[in-house]
Amino acid sequence: MSKNKFLFLILFFYLLIRFYNLLSHDVVYTYDQGRDFLKTTEVFLYKNPTFIGPTTGIMGLYHGAWWYYILGVPFFLTRGNPIAFYYFIFLITFFYQSFIFLFPKKNF
Repeated sequence: MSKNKFLFLILFFYLLIRFYNLLSHDVVYTYDQGRDFLKTTEVFLYKNPTFIGPTTGIMGLYHGAWWYYILGVPFFLTRGNPIAFYYFIFLITFFYQSFIFLFPKKNF
């Protein structure tokens, strides 16, 4: 099997595993995702910026507010569609993993 066919096969299985669940809307949408998207709505629609992010599992320790501002991108692109968060994360991870795979192959 040639390298290109093998790479295409890897890409095909990656897309099959990741993208099928998105198309069938078979993703887990938990309290945390809902809370974060509601807070993003508050930040961008009601112009109420925040400087403290969502809580972690450790009491009193918070993530940075950057997460709400990153969620602002799919929020604006889809006018607040909650499933857009999953599409956005899919695109980010796809491009990131493609870069990590192709950069060493091209340069080394």
